[in-house]
Amino acid sequence: MRTCTIVVLAAGLALAACDKGGKGAANNDKTAPPADDPAKGNGARSTPPAPPTSTAPAAVGADAITLHYAVPAVGTRWIEERGQTMDLDITAEGQHAKMTADRREGKTIEILAVTADAISKAKVSYEVVQNSQKVAGKEHFGPSPLVGKTYTLTAGSPIVVSTDAGPAPEAEAAAVQEIEQSFGKPSRMGTLLANRSFPRDQATDLPAGEIGQALGDDPSMIVQKLTLTYRGMAGDLATFDIAMTVVQDRDGNHMAMELAGKLLIHPKANDVGSLALDGSVTLTGKAAAKGTMQMRQKRTAR
Repeated sequence: MRTCTIVVLAAGLALAACDKGGKGAANNDKTAPPADDPAKGNGARSTPPAPPTSTAPAAVGADAITLHYAVPAVGTRWIEERGQTMDLDITAEGQHAKMTADRREGKTIEILAVTADAISKAKVSYEVVQNSQKVAGKEHFGPSPLVGKTYTLTAGSPIVVSTDAGPAPEAEAAAVQEIEQSFGKPSRMGTLLANRSFPRDQATDLPAGEIGQALGDDPSMIVQKLTLTYRGMAGDLATFDIAMTVVQDRDGNHMAMELAGKLLIHPKANDVGSLALDGSVTLTGKAAAKGTMQMRQKRTAR
């Protein structure tokens, strides 16, 4: 969940719009193509994938559940869809602008190699990569070079990105590396929840010292509070209410988000089946803003 990306883009574009009297950058205005929203099921598949084999089966009882983390097996394939939308009313240097920022990703992943705790090689096909912003009524978006293409990713620093013909072009490799910053690393949510027990219908606050970087690789974005409430099983998926407080200090601005929603997870492996979060966003500092944030994620079998 690269929440920080959309937040920073939103603040930066809104400040630019305010600096120009709310006119926006007219030279690059285009009409963005309609986005597939995983939350609305547009083109989405509804059957969750079978969880990877785990030597430590989840302990599921009527009154509690214990979760376990397992790396997906080689050959596992799934479709992953992500969406983030932010709507803000922002004021900077005496100017006011309304802004909407929207990010969509849809891709198919096939596991080619793994280590004991992470995926080390995978084939990724990008069907949807869209990042658009609307500032003061003007819409801006840049086409992605990744749509309709397939790459092989190999863990490393940086991640190695290749095609069937050899190394990926530099611009495409950089775009993949930006999207897949966590590739080759153990799942943050998976390891955070591993071997934890959750009593049914009781709110459980995860330890503050362990949740700070739960959402991404940006050290400026901190999860201050993360609360999970186990609500029972929905087929093979464990269902939780989720609530979190996230803060970020960056570029002279302080951002705070209060988000809540539903998390469905495979209890044997801690793979996210689906995630839906909604809440408020407040920005103070160089700019002042209030608005809403929506985040969606869904994984389905292929």
